[in-house]
Parts: sequence; structure tokens; C-alpha cells
Amino acid sequence: MKGFPTRIYKLSIGHYGLCFILFLLAACGSSSDNAGTSDSGTGSITFSIAVSDSPSERGDIHAASIDCEAEGISTVEAAIYDQSDNLLKTGAWDCSLHSGTIKNVPIGDNRSLTLSGKDAGGNSIYTGSTTSAFTVAAGQTTNVGEIAMDRILNCNADVTAFMDIMIGDDDGYGYGVEDYSDLPTAPANDQFCFGSDSACSFYDNMTDCEANSCTWATWIFDNRSLTEMNAADGSQHTDYTPFSGRSFSFTFNFTPPINPYDSWIWVDVSGIQSAFGASSLFLDGVDYSSMLPTDQGVFGSELTGDFIDTSLLQDGSVTVSFEGGQLSGGDAIAFDYFSLEIKVPDASIMLLLGSSLLGLGVFSRKRKRS
Repeated sequence: MKGFPTRIYKLSIGHYGLCFILFLLAACGSSSDNAGTSDSGTGSITFSIAVSDSPSERGDIHAASIDCEAEGISTVEAAIYDQSDNLLKTGAWDCSLHSGTIKNVPIGDNRSLTLSGKDAGGNSIYTGSTTSAFTVAAGQTTNVGEIAMDRILNCNADVTAFMDIMIGDDDGYGYGVEDYSDLPTAPANDQFCFGSDSACSFYDNMTDCEANSCTWATWIFDNRSLTEMNAADGSQHTDYTPFSGRSFSFTFNFTPPINPYDSWIWVDVSGIQSAFGASSLFLDGVDYSSMLPTDQGVFGSELTGDFIDTSLLQDGSVTVSFEGGQLSGGDAIAFDYFSLEIKVPDASIMLLLGSSLLGLGVFSRKRKRS
């Protein structure tokens, strides 16, 4: 059956862990001195800034031109460190400049630069850093290039809450089959006996099967309830397997989430066989076929998922289109459910986390200053 609670719990703990680390490091300070005329034994650093389209918890950076006002970034602060993590120099600029220069940086190798994008209230909401060490040479300006900043999961406001929208009923195709397990194996005529008693699988005819309180069924099954058969939300496409190839579409409808930072599509599917041709899955016209199994065999079942670009959520709907393999008469494919999982900020959860921290001996490690 559905394994969502465990998966969500692990993701949430990962986020809380990040917030806890940020809390412990909150005492890390920086000086406010800025650029000046370079002295002997020092050089300068220049850089430009961009923003990421994904939050720092994921670690996927896709740089895009920055719109400071839209992102809520007022100022950008920079800090340069040596290889021993000693703070060498800091600077601050208006975000709208899209770049900055720090002068009077002590010369040396293995320097690193960290950026912090702050809102009007001084809260760090974006962060970024150089991806490789650089050298500061006397009297010279080193251009470290464009630095992509990605959004911080702010512990004062950005804590995981979930929207979990299911199409289907998670009942194991009507057979009560667990995820990643197999449907009962049928003989050559695609008929089989199954039930709560393991002995049911040994009966090879309907008479003996039903006489022992078991159920006689066929792989080409239809276990939909009357409600599912008459549904229009997509659940009418679950809990049954037509003999011919599958082809259908339906739409998830929901209230557009505010600032979603992560979303997944989950599909519980059985019976995909590449011998009948490739199956395809599209979300709002975007090809997600790679998330589907390629060869489960007749009875194999699997819960599979993939990350969704949050831009698909802005209109409050996601249309799912599926087409099963159509060769050799079509593939008999079954779906138990489709689920859309959206993660959004939720300040209330963080209040609980904050209160729990009061009982801990909180410590911090400040960066050494030069």
C-alpha cells in the first residue's frame, strides 16, 4: 500500500535539520567595512549575481537573471574567507546593481566568497557562494564570475506543509496488493484464485476456489466500485485492466499554492511490459515518461514518482495524459492511484520547533575573524 507517511516524514526531518543548523549558526557574524582603495599586499574581487529557481534544500541550481524586487531582495552582502575559514573582508550593495566589488582583500590562494541576499528587514532569504577557490593577487582585480543564489528555507517562516491530492483509492487494484509486490500469478488462461488464506493460490478452478472461500478472478479485471465507474475526476481509470491498450487523461484541480518549493507526482502502476510498445506519461504536455517502469511483467506492481517543476502548479491544475503500449493488441496495464504531492511554507510548524529548542543547550560556532 501507499508509503507516503514514511517518505514525507523523512523529507520533513531533512528540512527541520536544515533549520536547526541555521539556528545554531545564527551567531555567525560579519563586519560591515566595504570597498576602498587597494593597499599594498591586497587586491580586489568583483562578481555578478543571479538567482536559482529551486530552494537550497534541493541543491539544484538553475541560474536566472535576477529581479530583486520580485524576489524580495533588498541588499546583497558578501564575505570572503581564506582556506582556514577566517573572515577576510565583507561588503554590501543594493541588489539592483546586480554586481559588486570588494577592495583591500588580503592576497593569497584558496579564497572563497559567500553571498547573502537580504530583505528589507535584514533577513537572509537567499544564499550563494563560489563553486571553486580563487586567488587574490596584489594590485589586481579578480573576477569570480556570476554567483547563483538560491532561496533559503527561512526557519522563521518556511517550514514544510503538504498538499497531497489523490486520484484513486490506494486499495491495491482492488486486490489489496502492497506496493512493490506482485498480483497473484495466473495460469495460462489468465484466471487465478486468491484470498486471505495462502492456500487459495493452489486451487486451479473456480469451483474449488469458491468452495474454499476464495475468489476466482482474471488478470483482465475490473474491480472498480460503482462510484469509481461513474467518476469524472480520474478515479474511473483506476482499479481495472482492459485487455486493449490504455489511453486516457484527467486533471488534478486544486487551489494554487502560495510559494510552493517542491512537488512530486506519484503513480502506483502494474503490468507495464515493453514488449507491447513504450508507454508515455505527460503532465500539462511535458513528457514524464521516464518515470514509468519499462518492464514490470504481467503481475509486477510499483510505486514510482518524479519531481514536478513548480511552475506547472501556478494555474491550480495539472493534466495527466497516459498512453500504454499499443503493439501486439495492447498492454494490459492497471493503476491503483495517482497522487500529487506539493510542499509549501507553513510558519505554524516552525513555532512548535522553536519552542522545543528552548529546552536544549544551544551552541554556536562563530567564524574566526582576521
